[in-house]
Amino acid sequence: MSGKSKKIRAMLLVCAGILILAIGMAVYAIRITLHVESPEVSGTGKKYEYHLVMIHSGVDDDFWKSLYEGARKEGEKSGAYVEDFGAAVSEDYSTEDLMEMAIAAKVDGIIVEGNQSAEMKELIDRAEAENITVVTMMHDVADSKRKTFVGINTYALGEMYGNQVVDALQKKNGSTDYSEGEPKVVILTDSSNEDSGVTLIYSSIRETISRSLNSVQVTSLDLDKSEDFESQEQIRNIVVNHNTRPDVVVCLSSVDTISCSQTIVEYNLAGEIEVIGYYSAPEVLSGIQNGTIRSSVDVDAAALGETCVSSLNKFLLKGYVSEYETVEIKMITKDNVGTYLEQNKDGGD
Repeated sequence: MSGKSKKIRAMLLVCAGILILAIGMAVYAIRITLHVESPEVSGTGKKYEYHLVMIHSGVDDDFWKSLYEGARKEGEKSGAYVEDFGAAVSEDYSTEDLMEMAIAAKVDGIIVEGNQSAEMKELIDRAEAENITVVTMMHDVADSKRKTFVGINTYALGEMYGNQVVDALQKKNGSTDYSEGEPKVVILTDSSNEDSGVTLIYSSIRETISRSLNSVQVTSLDLDKSEDFESQEQIRNIVVNHNTRPDVVVCLSSVDTISCSQTIVEYNLAGEIEVIGYYSAPEVLSGIQNGTIRSSVDVDAAALGETCVSSLNKFLLKGYVSEYETVEIKMITKDNVGTYLEQNKDGGD
């Protein structure tokens, strides 16, 4: 194929991609409008005062499912229809693509998991310019025109992780001096997430460990989430290889917590590697109960979703809202996991 033919083919592919996205945005905008105006929406026969959409990167993650459910219920109480935008489309659109669609649909408000891309800031500012109120959640875009940010205290989160690491290493080695043979601590992060909050968590973990222990090797492993099973393979490689095998793995998502726990069970490494996880997904609670997961930070995802919607509604109704809202974080250990398991059991009845 000649150079000219390759250029033509590349241009055609780009044009086709733009056309597909444009058609998707148009069709989705029409569908959303019809859906919200229908008296049968959600099977309640209600007309909703506001149409709010939630945009995030974790459609299949228990944390995000719980967060959306909290938001949806709060919307029901306050007369707002809240839609999980990513879950409602069949194509694999980026967060920025979904923002474009939400703006085109002329929704009343957007609740979005922020990131540090220039495009995200521009989209938030454009939405606000078109009188669409934007709330960022979990990861902020502080230099944008968003109305408020709802999330957690990332420094306090890092301290909680760090204290668990200290406790795990002290009990495992029976000492606070590791000048000979440094213990290894690996923090699993998302390579696509450049949010400053992750950096703050990492720094806080390191600071908390250094205040109590000497010569602990703390590193991060950026997981590639762009391909299916790629991150699981990275976790497997670092766990199975004796030279890279850490003493403690810190997970910043429930998906990574579950994947790491499963790998440890598969290779019979329970007790050799301590896993400190994230969230209270059923698999995580089970891991804590059977000892494959040492502990897990629990963010009340439902409360976070409720706060997002209540903050957005407050601005729509009153024209003002606090710039930052935080939700409580707790640590789940073997001592209190039974309470969480009972709550899950009661919720499933």
